[in-house]
Amino acid sequence: MIICVCNRISDHDIRAAARAGATCCKQVFGGRGKAPQCGSCMDAMGEILDETIAAGERHLMAAE
Repeated sequence: MIICVCNRISDHDIRAAARAGATCCKQVFGGRGKAPQCGSCMDAMGEILDETIAAGERHLMAAE
């Protein structure tokens, strides 16, 4: 499902960013070379990030 209509960022994109190490919305946008536009997606994006991280879906980075 598309969460950020302005930048076409889906829930799958957000989960992938969290698994890659993103912990905040700014990192999700930055990782895609985008920036927030209207901001209406921020709450939903934050919830998806939190849920993904809490579920332990983050992959450990090689340096960790």
